[in-house]
Amino acid sequence: MYCTVLERAAIADTAKNCSLSISEYCRRAVLSCRPRARLTEEQLELLREVRKVAADLQHLNNFFKTGKFSDMKAENGKIITKLKSILYDCNSTDN
Repeated sequence: MYCTVLERAAIADTAKNCSLSISEYCRRAVLSCRPRARLTEEQLELLREVRKVAADLQHLNNFFKTGKFSDMKAENGKIITKLKSILYDCNSTDN
């Protein structure tokens, strides 16, 4: 395969973001696989936190079924605190 120096640099950069060699990236692209960029450790940690909040929301939803509204209020407070913390972390890394 022939390409310009700029095209090769772009391919190499994209392959690196996907944690693939240039050959493997090209192989997957040509064979219709869709190589995806890997998440950074920071992004993975954020994803874990969001999953925890999702589980907490499911837990909160279960309180509606049982009618334990005082427990639900306490659980809701915990979730709000977690969400504020995550949002604060996101905002502090953007600056």
